[in-house]
Amino acid sequence: MEWKRLAKEFYDNDWPFSSAFAWEKAVEENPTAFNLFQLADSLRMCGNFIKSEEVFGRIEFDEIPMEHRFKYHNTKGRLFEDQGRMEEAISEYAKSLEVGTPFTNSYVFLGTLLAQKSEFSAAIDVLNQALDKEGDIDEVYFNLGTTYARLGDFEKAIDALRKCLELDPNFPNAQEFINDFKNLENIQGFQGESI
Repeated sequence: MEWKRLAKEFYDNDWPFSSAFAWEKAVEENPTAFNLFQLADSLRMCGNFIKSEEVFGRIEFDEIPMEHRFKYHNTKGRLFEDQGRMEEAISEYAKSLEVGTPFTNSYVFLGTLLAQKSEFSAAIDVLNQALDKEGDIDEVYFNLGTTYARLGDFEKAIDALRKCLELDPNFPNAQEFINDFKNLENIQGFQGESI
């Protein structure tokens, strides 16, 4: 049976349990770094975090081509974040940036976690770096907007959210946040306050 082909098909259909089963069979036939990585990610999506981490431990990092190493760190970061291990997730997302991810997702994940730790300036720096990457730029602007708002800079928050809506006029909550931030700007005493 072509387990690798089936595993990809199941993954594309958002069937994580079937995908994990098929990747496990593919690993039994051929335990390459790629197959192990796919199995680890499928297990993560099933919520089987312990087994996912065990599979990550079996991956020979040197076997991963340089241009794909960011995926390893990004996915391992997701595993740690899913478990609430935020410092380890931050470390993995930062490594994804260090090895040169061309996509926005690691920047958004890292920026979001830094903002949750009230490290707003660092979060804004990371998110601004994402603006010249491939991926969901609207999501980058949305996160910039909410982060600027938490700093109390509602003008920059509104500007970022408007850019988000230019890219996706239906981005969830963006217009509602703009309205809320405009209201806060008009309330005496909120200007320049951190939230």
